[in-house]
Amino acid sequence: MDLAAKLGVRKPAHCEAVDIETSLAAAESWGYPIVVKNEHTCGGKGVVIARDARELTAQIPPTAGSWPWPRRLKLSVKKALFDFAGFGSGLLSGTILQSFVCGVPAFRTLAAWNGRVIEGASFVAEQMHPAPTGASTVVRYIENEEMDHTAATITAALGCSGFVSFDFMLDRKTGRASLIEMNPRSITTTHLGVLFGRDVCGAFAARLSGASLRPARAAETDSAIALFPKELERDPESPYLKSHEVIHDVPSDDPALMAAYLKRLKAIHSRRANSAGLTAWHLFEGVDRPSSISG
Repeated sequence: MDLAAKLGVRKPAHCEAVDIETSLAAAESWGYPIVVKNEHTCGGKGVVIARDARELTAQIPPTAGSWPWPRRLKLSVKKALFDFAGFGSGLLSGTILQSFVCGVPAFRTLAAWNGRVIEGASFVAEQMHPAPTGASTVVRYIENEEMDHTAATITAALGCSGFVSFDFMLDRKTGRASLIEMNPRSITTTHLGVLFGRDVCGAFAARLSGASLRPARAAETDSAIALFPKELERDPESPYLKSHEVIHDVPSDDPALMAAYLKRLKAIHSRRANSAGLTAWHLFEGVDRPSSISG
């Protein structure tokens, strides 16, 4: 986020949550609500929206050194690993604050080589679990020039090679995209670009092997995509799971994995175990469902 600020891309205000005084001063300057984010987390875990000073104070110890010793040890190890990997000194507290940005979560996932974007695909979330900060469960492919430009600018500045992903808050009316996070890895939608003529994984494999990449064939639809198993976990009776207009990201080529998740789904939805199991198996076996893809 420091680099993004220097590059002048659209982003929320941010600072490290070193102590309560610094955090409250930032919140007073920006206004509530404030987003509190623990570094090195994923899927929305470790993200809290503080709506007033009391909620913010509850998330921030008086000083970074007052964290419980297990967390201090964990942060120290992570900091050492990040230093060794060349990612910089890292945060003392492991927590950052961001000013709140209205919009819906969106993300761009791409493959790069020596700072040049080889291929990328962008998606916007239609459902999340748990809302409003949890992982995406239903997504839709989009095109957004600002997301493309921001991702390419930071990728070039860092000289990235490999899979890189960027999270945004997207204003659906204006198309303005505010960068809120970067992850140096693939995400749950990286493999989905091929459905829309954006074969991110294939392009990277071709770059490594030197083989020519066969042009990806775009899907003739702008259908929403239900992510496995997240939408099933959110609601086994979701209308997305029953719709013939939705693409289902189901790993149908791995029956052992599907069987394991069926047990998990029944445990999560113990009161609706029969419903969860029936919906899951219909999806797994493609009964009266639109085309599925292997995840």
